Amino acid sequence: MKNPKKRIMIVEDNCILTMELKETLEGFGYEVPVIASRARDVVKQAREQRPDLILMDINLEEKEDGIDLARAIRTFLPSPIIFLSGYTDPATQARAREVHPYRFIGKPYDVAQLQSIVKSALP
Repeated sequence: MKNPKKRIMIVEDNCILTMELKETLEGFGYEVPVIASRARDVVKQAREQRPDLILMDINLEEKEDGIDLARAIRTFLPSPIIFLSGYTDPATQARAREVHPYRFIGKPYDVAQLQSIVKSALP
């Protein structure tokens, strides 16, 4: 029996980057059934869809950021979270480490690095 494709949720408010990430991840052989850009949708979609991995932007230009959302998701879903962000200052990274992300990937991201990190997060 063939293994089902691993499912990745993208949380990103830049629609151009979102579509690029979706195409890239699907090209790697993953399924991207969930794309969320609004904080209010993220936790609900994660609860309903139960993705195998979440690729999460930290800065969502809303009251709650990706770190807040990751903290909420961690209460019910053990899936790895990879932060993808242009905000890599020490204070933001320290706050993000509190929710135990799998890894950080800086923007702009390197496709080979993304593939390697996602592959290692989804055995």
